[in-house]
Amino acid sequence: MSGPEAGGRRWGAVYALVILNLLACIVLMRVFSRVFS
Repeated sequence: MSGPEAGGRRWGAVYALVILNLLACIVLMRVFSRVFS
């Protein structure tokens, strides 16, 4: 086991993916509201 360094890297990637997904959802909701309104 390489220790907390590898774990930190993995969690960093997970958090980055979650944040990107949230931003994508916000953008899509804004686009949909603009299109359907």
